[in-house]
Amino acid sequence: MSAQRPAAMNEIVDIARKHGLKVIEDAAQAIGANYRGRHVGNFGDTGGFSFHPLKNLNVWGDAGMIITNNPDISVSLCELRNQGLKDRDTWTRYGHNLRISSLQALVGKHLIKDTSDLTERRIANALNYDKELRDIEEITFPQRMIELREVFHTYVIQAERRDELNKYLNEKGIESKIHYPVPLHLQPATKYLGYKKGDFPQTEMQAERIISLPVHPYLKEREKKKVIETIKEFYR
Repeated sequence: MSAQRPAAMNEIVDIARKHGLKVIEDAAQAIGANYRGRHVGNFGDTGGFSFHPLKNLNVWGDAGMIITNNPDISVSLCELRNQGLKDRDTWTRYGHNLRISSLQALVGKHLIKDTSDLTERRIANALNYDKELRDIEEITFPQRMIELREVFHTYVIQAERRDELNKYLNEKGIESKIHYPVPLHLQPATKYLGYKKGDFPQTEMQAERIISLPVHPYLKEREKKKVIETIKEFYR
């Protein structure tokens, strides 16, 4: 088992409060997930969720949601998303045009009723992979924690000969992917920070080993079986 663990949100929030800091949770892929009995996004001052078409709750374009229990932050967010308008005639700050369209809101409202069921299917697919692939020595699984409810936007494992496995799966018609092959500190956008290869060895090691398997809720039994049998066949 790998030593991967979720962010220790209770401890992070305690440190932030001690030093007068704000906590912004990136929960973009974690709609429906919870940690120690609380839904993610509810620990910090704000939580952000994505409604991208590939997310567990999605619309048919780009959209998202920020949640907060802080009334001052709520007012600021509402103004910032609407050109900085407090009301029709009062402009309080420079803002943006970030309003979700009525059509996308309607799509999200329609699909939200299915989110729980679709998420449970993702979880079932992931646990099936855990069970069926666990005896393959060349595969390492993230640690599954009893206090964490994962919703598996992606199902990621670490694998020996990852690139060969990915090619083999794709040749067999199985759409595996690598999320993501180049760590942030080695991306062109972060070059100005001065990091180089070797500065984050654990991150770099995982970037060379991680692979995502199909886990979406519409997988048929024969498709899941094909994924499992093909991986076993590769490592024979």
